[in-house]
Order: sequence, then structure tokens, then C-alpha cells
Amino acid sequence: MESTAAVQVCKIGWEKVTNNTFYSDESIECVVKSSGLMQADCMFMDSLWDPARKGAFKKARSHPLVIFAPTNRSRELHWVLYILERDRPGVPFRWYFGDSLGGRSRRDEVDRIIRLYELTTNDLTLERPSDIKMMDIPRQNDLVSCGAYATEAILRYLRNRGWPSPKDMRIQHAGIVAKKWQRSWNT
Repeated sequence: MESTAAVQVCKIGWEKVTNNTFYSDESIECVVKSSGLMQADCMFMDSLWDPARKGAFKKARSHPLVIFAPTNRSRELHWVLYILERDRPGVPFRWYFGDSLGGRSRRDEVDRIIRLYELTTNDLTLERPSDIKMMDIPRQNDLVSCGAYATEAILRYLRNRGWPSPKDMRIQHAGIVAKKWQRSWNT
């Protein structure tokens, strides 16, 4: 049984997805975790968590093999995605970046991911990458689907599938969350 807070956070995320509004950290994390595709060796980073609040979170597992770091470029109200993966603990991560508007990765975002990783794990091996590969993410054709594309890129990574339309992404994401959580909301 999930905590009351987790149920409420997922309800808020689900409402944003189904009401065709902007995705939030809650929306993205809730869809991904509700999908049942997350594995124990995966770590999800909240884009709005303030690394200055060191005591706010307990240390996570120390050596994830995959890190999902959706990042909200708050001045632009735009979601981009970093995925870091490695074959085993102790070896460097391969960095991937995706943007449904075709933008590039930014040094400040990379530095923030590294800082956040060091503060939330016992693993101090994450270093600035010498190369960040671009993910093949389709271009959005509106101003509000960037969160759906970032979310779908994570799900696509986890299940290794192709891209649905933005409308189908939202329907699918809402269904994933509703399937897991709706009973909890009605109690």
C-alpha cells in the first residue's frame, strides 16, 4: 500500500496529464513509476529539487546503473531529458540528451545533475561527460507537449519501443496512472 502523500502526488500528476496542461515533476515521475517498468537499478531525479537543501532527502541507493533526469528549463517552461547509463557500478556513465525542440545540453544542467547525484547517493564517481549523445526524439509541433515527449522518452527507453502521437502519449500516460491509483483516490 502506497503512502497518502504518494497517492496525492500521483493524483495531482494524473490530473495535469488528463487536463492537457503542462507536465510537472509529479506528472513525469508518477507516469514512469506507475508504468511498472522502473527497475531497482534505476534512479529518478526531481528537476526542481534544490541541492542547497542537503538534509531534505535520505541517501538513495549508492550505485544506480541508469539515471533519468528530466529537467525543466524554468525560464522557458520547457522539459528536456538526460539519461545516464552504465554497465556496472564503478565505470563511467554514458550521457544522453533529448529535446523535443531540438536544443542542446547545457553545462549548468550537467553540473546540477552531478551535484544532485553526489548529494543523494554515496557514489562520488559521476563526472562531467566528455561527450553527450543526442537521443532520437521527434520534434513537437505545439507549445505544451515537451513534458509528454520527455516522459515518453523514458518509457521508450525502458520498453524499447517507437513513438506514439502526442495525443496518444497523454492518453497512455493517464491510463498508466489511473490503472494503478484510481482505487486509492476513491477511498
